[in-house]
Amino acid sequence: MAHLGTLGTKTENASATSSTITLTAGAAVGSTVLVGIAWESAAGSVPTISAATDSKGNTYTTTPDVSANAGTTVAVAVLRARLTTALVSGDTITVTVSGGSRGRWALQADGFSEVNTSPLDKTTSNTPASSASLSTGATTATAQAFELVYCVFGFGSGRTVAIPGGWTGGAKVESSAGSGDRALQVIHKYVNATGTQEGTLTLSSSSTYAAGVATYKYTPTAPPVLQVTRLRLEVPLPSNAPVLQVNGLRFEVPAAVTGVVQVTGLRLIVPSAPGQAPYSGLKAMVDGKLWDSEIWAAD
Repeated sequence: MAHLGTLGTKTENASATSSTITLTAGAAVGSTVLVGIAWESAAGSVPTISAATDSKGNTYTTTPDVSANAGTTVAVAVLRARLTTALVSGDTITVTVSGGSRGRWALQADGFSEVNTSPLDKTTSNTPASSASLSTGATTATAQAFELVYCVFGFGSGRTVAIPGGWTGGAKVESSAGSGDRALQVIHKYVNATGTQEGTLTLSSSSTYAAGVATYKYTPTAPPVLQVTRLRLEVPLPSNAPVLQVNGLRFEVPAAVTGVVQVTGLRLIVPSAPGQAPYSGLKAMVDGKLWDSEIWAAD
């Protein structure tokens, strides 16, 4: 699973019925693009999305995967597309609402690989009273182990944000009109076990907020098998080093959710002094038992 990066952000500082993100990075065919949005919510509702398009003709959801509205202050939503045509830097994503304009917008598009074709699993949202400790609320248990957890938070601007450990998030995106501004913070993480999921965030001062979390199924691509074809331990001639003692041999696999270490053969070669037979006293300890090892003479 890979976060391809934030593809672009955009803010609107005056009433508008649409907003367009100009991408600063691209994403390949088969990638999933998630668009997080926060609006000023004077209408007291999540806006109706009448259209979501990009300049390459990919299809986006217009019914949000998750949305939330905190009274007359802020609303959030997440839209999604699976790319059938690659996006590149300079392409655009446009979101249009109906039923009235919105005065402040903050948008962010992120790209992800390996997300399933029909990925949406669990969602929940939260619109409590003003607080500096933000929460999306907890989902029910996810349907499978491997999922992407994507959270959006909308709140008043001008606040410092602290992202909790274990989560990834870029800079907040916020409007800059100077009055009634709104901020958006997107965070995500990958999980490899089933369970409930909840996103949290800490602000430097309290704010009314709206928050939502959506989980997306993905199928991890197994890394290539790590195969040791030859491992060589050199021993100086017995006159220089009468004993070689190996107390531990460690094979380490970098952190991964899946992977295999395969050792198909381990060969120990003990050189002999000139004119002497190979040393035959080599022993190996395996699972607490002492075994005689097979000996090869050095070439």
